[in-house]
Amino acid sequence: MAGQSHGRRAGGRAAAYASDVDALDWLTGELPNVLAVLEDAFLDRHYELVWQLCEALWELMLYRRPFAEWLRSHELGIIAAQRCSDPVAESRLHYQLGRAHLDLDQQDLAARENQLAVDLAQAAGDRRTESAALEQLGRIAQARNDLDTAIECFTASCTSKRPRHPAGCSRDRRLGDAYVHAGRYDDAELHLIIAQQMFAELAPKRTKPERPSAWRASTRTDSGSTSRSSD
Repeated sequence: MAGQSHGRRAGGRAAAYASDVDALDWLTGELPNVLAVLEDAFLDRHYELVWQLCEALWELMLYRRPFAEWLRSHELGIIAAQRCSDPVAESRLHYQLGRAHLDLDQQDLAARENQLAVDLAQAAGDRRTESAALEQLGRIAQARNDLDTAIECFTASCTSKRPRHPAGCSRDRRLGDAYVHAGRYDDAELHLIIAQQMFAELAPKRTKPERPSAWRASTRTDSGSTSRSSD
């Protein structure tokens, strides 16, 4: 996303910003004003506007990580989505808040928010958010060296992902990585190959995807080392 250029908009109008980076720079500078609008809208009970504005800030939060504003905006957004009886919006905001806690290494809070996201998404049939939150739960489990739970979460995330979605590359890659750490090298190689193939299909003009290939090589190296040490 960041770094893309937008010289013209649909209809031939000039874009407001030369690139995504310029747009994020502007929005970052305006964030105190945006948060003030969010607070006022919440106090005035414009709850639908609150959660929609909160979601619109997602890429800013993800790329610039202003954590105080991220946490506050999503706390308000979640309450607003609840008052709108919109479980799909609520699940997405729990997932996004969980990502903030994950980036802050607040694993317990991250796990709580992502589990809420999974439960809400499953009940609402929102497979995209369910998959994303399961991936984050897998990351938390792997950070805790609970590889069985990590593999379970990553597997469920891959099962519920949208076919041929770019996030699928990441989730198969994470599952392969968890298998590497668990010493299950054949399973690891299978999912790293899938990730590499999906990446190649979705981004044919990009450079050759070296990371999955390198990891596949590492599975062979690690497997060979394990075999030699056990002989």
